[in-house]
Amino acid sequence: MPRHITSKERLNLRAGAWPAVWALACLASLTVFRVQLAAAQTIDELVAADESAVESFEPAPVELTPMVPSMEYVAGAPYDAHPYGGAESCDCGPDPYCNGISWISGPYFKAGVASAIGSDLIETGRDAGYAISGGIRQPLGPDLLNPRYFFDVGGGYLSVFGDTTRITTARQTTNLGVTTAINQLTTMDEVRRGSAHLALGRFWGDWCDDRGRDPQVRLALRVGGRFGHIRGSFHDTPLVAPPAGATIEVDYGKTDTFGGLFVGGEAVLLERQYAFGRCKWTLEGEVANDWVDFERFHSGSLVTASVLVGFMLSR
Repeated sequence: MPRHITSKERLNLRAGAWPAVWALACLASLTVFRVQLAAAQTIDELVAADESAVESFEPAPVELTPMVPSMEYVAGAPYDAHPYGGAESCDCGPDPYCNGISWISGPYFKAGVASAIGSDLIETGRDAGYAISGGIRQPLGPDLLNPRYFFDVGGGYLSVFGDTTRITTARQTTNLGVTTAINQLTTMDEVRRGSAHLALGRFWGDWCDDRGRDPQVRLALRVGGRFGHIRGSFHDTPLVAPPAGATIEVDYGKTDTFGGLFVGGEAVLLERQYAFGRCKWTLEGEVANDWVDFERFHSGSLVTASVLVGFMLSR
């Protein structure tokens, strides 16, 4: 028959188990400590390896491409300096003082000397006068023609001197109211012309504005038409002295509305930047032919030549 364990014996068994439990707890704590120590050593090795890699790192060389304002540079290729991105180009290279521009564009003003040539409308005593002109020029662009072509619209004023003499008729009225036809000697000694013009032009030369090659010149040619108003300055001398108090009324025309053609060659000097904008200086020679009819005095061609100096602003 089995024997029951008494309370005293049960207490003795519990007291004997505590040393074993303590030993197991100590063993577990030692194991955890070793695992943590091994992990710390691994982290130190990794950090040391990273520091060594950072110290030995050398960045790959980077090739910098030179930059020029408003121009795209491609190594081994010329700049595309054409104002409209066409086939024209300039070979400045990466030079900030060399760039492609539109040489013929913007408003302009010019003034200079002018004179009648030939002996049609003005026959003798031709003398130098003056001429002024202004307007605006605009390249036609690749959609219409080669961008070297441009149109020119504007106006001008011209005054030239010379003599043409004719015998004209006039109406003489005396104090008594009697009107008679008389002859008189009439001399025209000046012609003044105001007009508007429209022309087509072309320029020749490099697109590049390279300041290292100053002075620079570009050439342009214009051909166009002109329409306007013309007036002559006349002096009359009766062939027979009129009676005292008589009035004389001429019957010839002193003005006319005319049309004409002209051709002009121009040198466009180098462009420069000023406080008021980009400016080109110009020197132009022009020959024009205008068909004029001063009724009952003279009808013919007024051929003029002029030399003008001016400037043109870039927009």
